[in-house]
Amino acid sequence: MPAHNLTDAQRADIVRRLARNEGKSAIAREVGCSLDTVKYYAGKRTPLIEQIKEKFAPQLAAERAARDAEAAARIEAPILAGLREEEGRTDALVWLASELHHILNTEGFYGVDVKMSAKGDTVEVPAFRNAEVSQFRAALDDVAKERNHRKNNVSLTGKDGQPLVFTVNVDRMSAANAHDADPTDDGI
Repeated sequence: MPAHNLTDAQRADIVRRLARNEGKSAIAREVGCSLDTVKYYAGKRTPLIEQIKEKFAPQLAAERAARDAEAAARIEAPILAGLREEEGRTDALVWLASELHHILNTEGFYGVDVKMSAKGDTVEVPAFRNAEVSQFRAALDDVAKERNHRKNNVSLTGKDGQPLVFTVNVDRMSAANAHDADPTDDGI
């Protein structure tokens, strides 16, 4: 959506969110404009954004501290309750998976990576958020294991449920002659 189609309220919302250090891609999705539009306003309104940051620094710091304290409390609660208990471990893993899910939903599967062009210019290219996706999948896998929805081991049995029998033949050839030996040579 071009910048001239934005309402004054949308422009103010973009500036306010930029001042709160929210991700540009999340702002674009929530406001309903392109990422380039958000970047444009980030550059055009930099002095205003800095003024807002300075004016509301104590409030923003208090909000950040409250979010951090809430996150720390959620992390510590299962630890204090005891992660030896399956429910505590599962709750912590479910919380972690939901946090990662929220990050992927708000910031998307692609971020921005800055590369140097052949001319020496910096170029922003989309980059898949592989680390976040891998951690999210690992958290889901751990939740499934904790709830016994995934098998951690495989049991093999022989014929008619009997134990599996292996026969191993060991050739006691010396290590010094091992490189000269022909495996098809029977010593004849």
